[in-house]
Amino acid sequence: MNSFIKSLSNALYSENVGKFDIDKIIASYENYFKSGLNSGKSEAELIDMLEDPNLLAKNFSKRLNVEHARPQKISKEQDKNQNKKERIKRSTGAIVLGLILVSLINLIAIPVTLGLLAALLALSAVPVIFVITGISLMIYDIIFVNGYQFALSILTRIAIGIGLIGLSIFILIGVYYLWVLFFKLIAGFYSRMAYLIRRYE
Repeated sequence: MNSFIKSLSNALYSENVGKFDIDKIIASYENYFKSGLNSGKSEAELIDMLEDPNLLAKNFSKRLNVEHARPQKISKEQDKNQNKKERIKRSTGAIVLGLILVSLINLIAIPVTLGLLAALLALSAVPVIFVITGISLMIYDIIFVNGYQFALSILTRIAIGIGLIGLSIFILIGVYYLWVLFFKLIAGFYSRMAYLIRRYE
């Protein structure tokens, strides 16, 4: 056993195998001989089951050279640093995009939103005006238009008053759907802006 171990160790040194690897290889063969002897086999039998030490050394040298030539795996620390750099890049992109979107909202979205809101509020007042006008026509027999006084019959006043109230109902329904559409558009627009920012976080 000792002669085989010594021959293998010398052969490994001749193949320029590193000391750390040699120690591991020799330890594994020492365990091989110990296990074999404990199982009742002789040293000669155990050596006969092995290849020549020089051939073993060459095979180990080739195998170790291939393993050392493989790219090293990225350590957890390196992977963590890489992920951190990528998060910083994404955060920077999110900040830039956020600034652009905020500028877009301030310059375009908010003025347009306020303009549409004002238009809808004005349109919402139309049905109220029509109802007030219709009721006034049915109550008062004299109306004033641009400073001129008009006297209408009761049937005419009732007909015009009912017509204005009916028209106000149709306008009110239309205004309701316009408000619903307005809120959907606004909610969709700002949700889209928030989604674009979250994509880069």
